[in-house]
Amino acid sequence: MRSLKKDKKTLYISKRLPATPILDDEGVETGEYAKVYDEWVRLNLDVKPISDAKEEQMFGEDSDKTLKITYTLYDSNNFEIENYCAVWLDVEPNGILTDIDNNNPMNNNYTVIKTINFGSQNVAYIKRIVGFKDEN
Repeated sequence: MRSLKKDKKTLYISKRLPATPILDDEGVETGEYAKVYDEWVRLNLDVKPISDAKEEQMFGEDSDKTLKITYTLYDSNNFEIENYCAVWLDVEPNGILTDIDNNNPMNNNYTVIKTINFGSQNVAYIKRIVGFKDEN
């Protein structure tokens, strides 16, 4: 079942890639790794707060920071949302797709924390990143 156009929100989403080793000033690996993400994709999907008692129980205290994306592969242009994807909702991506530079970070404000496939319908739960600069 497809969603109504009026219920859809524009969001940007990017899949997580394998981590990249962080190098020091001499080019030697430090033993730490940076998260890296693929180019983002713009989608118009149904995004709503969770409202089911079971969902609230599943996420506990984080239920007020968690949103539910309901979609079909047709809605998402065959883009399959995965756990740990970066999501930009109500904000435009700043073009930075790694967390290697703390002075110039990614500006995604949500992360996918759980995905469920119900056959023709898919659900992705996204959690607001704590400390995001535009957080209310």
